[in-house]
Amino acid sequence: VAASPWPLGYFSAVYGVTSLVLGAGMLWYAVSVYRHRTGSAGLRATRGLFKFSILYLFGLFAVLLAEVLVSAAARMIWS
Repeated sequence: VAASPWPLGYFSAVYGVTSLVLGAGMLWYAVSVYRHRTGSAGLRATRGLFKFSILYLFGLFAVLLAEVLVSAAARMIWS
């Protein structure tokens, strides 16, 4: 779902690739949580997923902001 703005034409391939890479990382951590549900391994896996989710959101929002700012600057320059 996070990558859908790219094929719909709202954002460029930079956002799309970033979204897919970060989404793959999120899936990796989620599978780790599923595989290690109990004990200390489960606790480590859930903490890893939580930490990565913060990075995931920061990465997506940073790329969105950068694309909007670059687009606005390009419009100002070429207008």
